[in-house]
Amino acid sequence: MKKRTSYLIIGILFISLTALGQTKEEAFFSGKDYNAKEKIFFSPQGSRTKVDMERTIELEHDSKTEEVFIEIKEKDQQLLLVISSSVRDGKLTIELYDPNNTKQGNYTIETQLQSKKKEQVNGNIRKAINEPQSGNWRVKIIPKDVTGDVKIVTVINE
Repeated sequence: MKKRTSYLIIGILFISLTALGQTKEEAFFSGKDYNAKEKIFFSPQGSRTKVDMERTIELEHDSKTEEVFIEIKEKDQQLLLVISSSVRDGKLTIELYDPNNTKQGNYTIETQLQSKKKEQVNGNIRKAINEPQSGNWRVKIIPKDVTGDVKIVTVINE
């Protein structure tokens, strides 16, 4: 009985410390604040906001650089952005730029196995920006013989 109680206490402490160590933005994007069925995010303050845009781009042995723009208006108070990608072949770089052309984030993912084994590599950027600069934010997709997809989800709070 003592052993079970000890395991229970250790489990509760572990879960509590994990939750307490998160920032509001980490908690926001952890998944528990997103209702996928209704496509609704719940902000840390508890308000509800509909997803402004959800876009999936499929790549098939693609090497052409593309750009996607996200328009932010002056009245927009918060930009929540998730860019995620999955690569089954090739190398993919994702870059995020604000309206002043300042890079706000980037990542590169690449498959490494050359054999007949199947490999999938995933990457993402998660941003919560209060009072974002108005104008066109730019997501630059730079593939090198990529087979995979890129998903961009934006939520804009007015």
